[in-house]
Amino acid sequence: MLLNKHRLSILDGILGLAILGCKSDSTALTTPPPPIAFVGIAAGFAATCGWTASGKAYCWGANYYGQLGTGDTVQRHAPWPVAGSHSFTAMTGGYSHTCALTASGAAYCWGWNGRGQLGTGDTTERLTPTAVTGGQVFTALGTGYGFTCGLTTAHAVYCWGDNGWGELGIDSQDTHVHPTPTLVAGSDTFAAIGVGSFHACAVTTSGTGYCWGKNENGQLGTDSIALFFSPILVDGGLSWSAIGAGDQHSCGLTTGGAGYCWGDGSLGQTGDSSSGHRVPGPVSGGLTFTVLAVGGIHSCGVAAGGALYCWGGNTHGNLGTGLGSGALTPVPVLGGLSFSSVTLGLVHTCGLTTTGAYCWGDNQFGQLGTGSAGADVLAPVRVANQP
Repeated sequence: MLLNKHRLSILDGILGLAILGCKSDSTALTTPPPPIAFVGIAAGFAATCGWTASGKAYCWGANYYGQLGTGDTVQRHAPWPVAGSHSFTAMTGGYSHTCALTASGAAYCWGWNGRGQLGTGDTTERLTPTAVTGGQVFTALGTGYGFTCGLTTAHAVYCWGDNGWGELGIDSQDTHVHPTPTLVAGSDTFAAIGVGSFHACAVTTSGTGYCWGKNENGQLGTDSIALFFSPILVDGGLSWSAIGAGDQHSCGLTTGGAGYCWGDGSLGQTGDSSSGHRVPGPVSGGLTFTVLAVGGIHSCGVAAGGALYCWGGNTHGNLGTGLGSGALTPVPVLGGLSFSSVTLGLVHTCGLTTTGAYCWGDNQFGQLGTGSAGADVLAPVRVANQP
């Protein structure tokens, strides 16, 4: 989930679930596309996508439900063109589905659709980009496990898919599938959204934070562990520019550039040496961030000047420190690279720098885009097929 205080951007949904019975195909990229200059990158559970200035989209990694949008379910280990002639300006990856936004605000989704998370009015999988129904004009999208949310030009939030944990925010305790965009309850006007596994958060145009959905570790920031089926105020009285949702924790960026996290901190993902807390607490170190990103078990932030720091669980080298140990407070990513953005999957991380896109962490499915799959990568490596 990407949090950027300078521009509205997609917040990536991250999921803390194991992949079971996924299709395995070790087919490697045999005919690389021309050099790709990415201007944006988005990490999902075990896949990654990027897009160019012209709007051409590429994806790589796990593809067992067609979440790469390539028209098949073949696993790719390097950037592969998304099918169709659509031009996208932003993308977001969830558990097994992907969504993207055009310059005109039209939303497209593809991949797993068992909970109606593609917004197509049914539960049929799609192997290529398919238009979300409803006619809303969106400025941002976010994807979770079995649901998706979008922010419209009218500053309203719509969500679709599974509502088993109240993640659609529609003020209803039904557990039904809602396969078309449904308006989130309340009369607030929103400026940013963040979508996690089973909860979501949003920031109003005045900087107030709200969250809804699953809350067993206090990830909604309400000083409770109660489930909320509609937006509930985040405690603390802080003025936010963005809030991102992970698996069982959330982090927010204040208008002054300070990072705060809350929810599960058992692996250090709240960045303050605690085991977690139910209300926002400051990330240790006194850093000023321009971007924050929230993953399944870790968090990262781009500091002023472009240095990248990460903290939390590091089971697959996803902190990028060159070590296998986790960190309870922010630690610098190796390589001395200057980042403009960062995006987190469950246990892999990617970012854009002045010299291109880099990824690190879990590479079981080729989600690092290096041209091969297999062993964990503990420090940033350059994504293949870039100029």
